[in-house]
This record gives sequence, structure tokens and C-alpha cells, in this order.
Amino acid sequence: MPLEALASFDRWTRNAGVYWCALVTGVGALVIARLMLRGKLGLALMSVRDSEAAAAASGVSIQRAKLALWVIAGSITGLAGAVAYMNTLQVTPDATFSLNWSAAAIFIAVLGGIGTLEGPILGTILYFVLRESFATYGSWYFIGLGSLAIATMVFAPGGAWSLVTRRWAIDPFGVRRDMPRR
Repeated sequence: MPLEALASFDRWTRNAGVYWCALVTGVGALVIARLMLRGKLGLALMSVRDSEAAAAASGVSIQRAKLALWVIAGSITGLAGAVAYMNTLQVTPDATFSLNWSAAAIFIAVLGGIGTLEGPILGTILYFVLRESFATYGSWYFIGLGSLAIATMVFAPGGAWSLVTRRWAIDPFGVRRDMPRR
């Protein structure tokens, strides 16, 4: 299905619009994630993650927390998909559901660090630097990316962000919750 409404814009204007929409979507997703994690929903989701039975016994509505997370994640993902389709001017399943998109997303999450807000940001930066630096090596590029992902999982299971937090005690988004010390 073609996106005819955007076809009337020249390429530079359309690319600038896609860039700004992507930036707003990314920053907005980070803001929403931070607000969610620092609020009551974040505490509910952490308790559900740790033990559904204990969360239910503590009065957490498990279904409500999961539904809220699903709606928020689905909305942000749909918005990101709309921005991606703005770039291609064509809505086709293979444009965003290809193996390349899935592999890149998994690689970014593994390389940067799963379970953090900072990890995917760092993973995205590392992925694009690697892609631009080594893409001319053909199939060796993919072998190198796979080897790097395996090495990351073995030597730094928390991703590159875990290496940063091991050395420095930083939390840029302020979402870590530690147990109180006695």
C-alpha cells in the first residue's frame, strides 16, 4: 500500500520530517519508560517479574499491570512503525518484518544490555558504528557481528552497559531501585 500523502514532498523535506519524527518518538519513548518505571506501575511490574504470587499477595493487580504495559509498548511500537513506513513510502510486511530488522534489534539489545534504558542506546550507537565501519567486508561483517554477540553474552552478559556500571556507579535515567541498607 503506497503512502501517497507523503509522496508530494521532496526527498530532503521528507527525510528531515522522518528524522525529527524518529527523534521525537525515541525521546518520547525514553521519557514514558522512565516515568513508568519510576511510578507505581514500575513497582508493580518489578514485583510481578520477581514473583507473581508475592505480587498478588501484596495487592498488585497483575492483569492490570500487564495490560497497561502491553498498551504502552504497543502504542510506542506502532508509532515507531509509522515513522519507519514514512521513510519507505510503502506499507509492506517485508519492510519491517524482515529477518534483517529482527536480527539488528536482537543484536542491539544483546550488545548494549537487556533490561536497562541505557543499554539499547549504547547498543544502537555501537551497532551503527560497526555497520558503517565494516559493512564493506561482505559476509565477514556478519560473521564478525555474530562473534561479537557471542563474546558479549559470554564475557559481559549484561551487555556493554554492564561494563560501564561495573566501573562507575552511574544511573543517568534514575530508574535503578536498590534494596535499602541497614
